[in-house]
Amino acid sequence: MGANGGADAGWTRIGLSVVIAHSLLLQMVTYCLRPSLSYAALEAGLGSEWLGLLSAAFALPGLALAIPSGRLADRVGERAIAIVGGALMLAAALTALLGASSFVLLIAATVLFGCGHLLTVVSDQAVLANRTPAAKRDAVFGGYALSISLGQGLGGALLAINAGSAATPDLDLQFGLSVAITALGFAAAVFMPRSAPHPLGTPRPPKVPVLSMLRRPAVLRAVLASSIVVTAVEISLVYFPALGYEMGYPAAVVSAMLVTRAAAGMLSRVGLGIALRTLGRRRLMVGSVAASAVAMAAVAVPLGPVWTIAACAVFGLLNGFCQPLTLSWLSEIAPPGQRATLMSVRLASVRISQTALPAGVGLFGAVVGAGGVLVVVGGLIGVAAWLSAAIGATPSEEPGTAAAPS
Repeated sequence: MGANGGADAGWTRIGLSVVIAHSLLLQMVTYCLRPSLSYAALEAGLGSEWLGLLSAAFALPGLALAIPSGRLADRVGERAIAIVGGALMLAAALTALLGASSFVLLIAATVLFGCGHLLTVVSDQAVLANRTPAAKRDAVFGGYALSISLGQGLGGALLAINAGSAATPDLDLQFGLSVAITALGFAAAVFMPRSAPHPLGTPRPPKVPVLSMLRRPAVLRAVLASSIVVTAVEISLVYFPALGYEMGYPAAVVSAMLVTRAAAGMLSRVGLGIALRTLGRRRLMVGSVAASAVAMAAVAVPLGPVWTIAACAVFGLLNGFCQPLTLSWLSEIAPPGQRATLMSVRLASVRISQTALPAGVGLFGAVVGAGGVLVVVGGLIGVAAWLSAAIGATPSEEPGTAAAPS
């Protein structure tokens, strides 16, 4: 079946591997480039309150592309969206490399990267949702989330290369590595599998207005819960370096915070199947989100590098269960033929959160520092725990869906 049906019969291990590799490279460059942009801004003499502007520059321009890109992916397939996204991210890395000393060029690089990042995530999530049968989505999105954690860990580890005990990483090196990784990601996008726009010989499913989608049972709660969970991780990319900077931690400690959080998330995704069988889908989702809220707030407590890294590990472990379950949940409740669109609505919600939260707490952060921002984020994750109680206990099988290919 095509993009607007259930699983695609042409879905193969090779095709899945290309998407997973594409996702891994995206996360590697995200965790390499975005913290480096924050460090470059701090080195330019700007305070942590200015990092909210970087978050807004990443989120807002892509927000305008979110829903149109999802509509386009539903209509023409995902690969073209991925190629454009890859080109924008490569341009962003080159801009950062050439303009690291200019805050204006750092903003420009962030805008380009934000747009490319959104298009790339839409393409990856849409092709997985369109080509995977309902009964296999928790597992497939678990593998996708595992690639996210692995990429985040590898990208975070890059910050420690040639950093020694310095307060900031080697920015020329980091931006150069970002150029190389985005070039590889662009190449992966060219070979990404593409779903047919709709099954040949059948009418195109009607386009569902976004507001109508959000009125469907549980859709709004699923979108909001998913966006809060993702935003918490995204904000850590900006504010973990600021927290380390304020607490006097060397760049190697901040690298360890990012790597530990990602490694713990990877561990949770490896154990997702066992956790689902033991606790059940709803209990695992609600419990892990609620406990991760406490862990995020604990990161801000000034207990020293070892305990801060430990809190990052707990947050990563608990948060790691959430993303694959929310993605599977959204794929399950999307209207027929509108999965990419609903994924883009979720991403638009994420970008709004990424813009509104840093802007809303920016002045507060100027008074109490990056730690205060993380405490507020922890409170919002607690709201996500309440929203996530609407998740189905088990994924519902779609009519006519075939078994996933091996």
